[in-house]
Amino acid sequence: MTRPIESVVRRAVYRTLALGGPFAAMLAVLVGLHFGVSVGVGTLLAAGNLAVVGWLGRRILDAAEPDEDDGAEDSANAAPWVVLLVVKMMLLLGLALGAMILGADPLGLAIGYSIFVVALVWETLQRDFTHG
Repeated sequence: MTRPIESVVRRAVYRTLALGGPFAAMLAVLVGLHFGVSVGVGTLLAAGNLAVVGWLGRRILDAAEPDEDDGAEDSANAAPWVVLLVVKMMLLLGLALGAMILGADPLGLAIGYSIFVVALVWETLQRDFTHG
């Protein structure tokens, strides 16, 4: 079963990349290559994280659906997926730390990562305008 949230997440990932790529290139020219690349890395982390959260969210919702026989929800089936969500968060923090150890600018990473918020707002506003 396809959920509306899946298409929202997919479009938000594309919008994150569509906003972050040109923004990182512009900052590479205006501020410096190192800063622009850091923004680009932050954007990639945000897009990847958003995609994985969408994928895991789908698995959690599918696992917690009511049983067809008795209609009772079985949240225990969702537990492994929730654990993976925690592991994903640790991996994200590890990747961000690794990027900074390799020389990425922390402010650039934060700016690039925060672009997903703008992409989500864009997606939400467009969805409100087109779907009433």
